[in-house]
Amino acid sequence: MKKSRFQFSNPVLKQSAFEISEAFINSYSKDSSKKLIIPIDTEVQRGNIENNSCSIEIILSVGKRNQEDVPFFASVTMMADFKWDEDMSSDEIERFLSINAPAHLVSYARPIISFLTSMSPLPTYHMPFLNLNE
Repeated sequence: MKKSRFQFSNPVLKQSAFEISEAFINSYSKDSSKKLIIPIDTEVQRGNIENNSCSIEIILSVGKRNQEDVPFFASVTMMADFKWDEDMSSDEIERFLSINAPAHLVSYARPIISFLTSMSPLPTYHMPFLNLNE
């Protein structure tokens, strides 16, 4: 196996938040047959490219605040610095920074979301894979 030409620093947890929806708890106890749809939103922020490196931050928001049909809201912000070889093309760099880097950071955020929900009275939420191409 060969080392990738694209590397990263240790990912850093910049922010996390978790809230149980009291509106959900109150309404769910009346009708536990409701199908749960938990929305997931991502926001990627990119720093300036300097010396073949760039910082990438992803904000992952799962659920909604205090809604009857969503059990919780969780938010995690992860950040890392990404570096690449000088001989990489601009297309390769763009693909790595727009898809691979955020996907990598999601892999660090996913267990944090699971841990936050596991410490609540709700079932542990295991976040599905995300398509970051769209």
